[in-house]
Amino acid sequence: MNQFQLVCILSIIAIAYAGGDAKDKEKKDAKFIEDCQKETNASDDDVEEFEEYEFPKTKTQACLVTCYYKKTGVIKDDNTLNMDKALEELAEVEKEDKETHGKLKEILKDCNTKYTPTKECDSIKVYTDCILKSAKEAGIPLDE
Repeated sequence: MNQFQLVCILSIIAIAYAGGDAKDKEKKDAKFIEDCQKETNASDDDVEEFEEYEFPKTKTQACLVTCYYKKTGVIKDDNTLNMDKALEELAEVEKEDKETHGKLKEILKDCNTKYTPTKECDSIKVYTDCILKSAKEAGIPLDE
């Protein structure tokens, strides 16, 4: 698992939807991505990198990712994490590793309390930096 995938697991990519099946989720995701591509003037390459779990390298890519997470409800309009959604996602981690689940839950809560991104597209970087630093300190293995 690479660093960006860890963040995605934590709260930012594998979004839980209330009800619906996998095809419904895929349709919603595709619509969110399409809308965000238009709203952020992202290129097809930007979208492709996002869909391949590449960490945003440009402001446009960061804005695309932030837009997506706002549409899914993981990031709120004030650029803070929606802890309810983020914690829902941790249920998947708990199935595989309860100890890591507990650590990640505390990391998410801590990062959400410590940081509030002030600029529209900073959310993804601010939370990713905090989560990755804290995960490393907690001994959660990360591929570099």
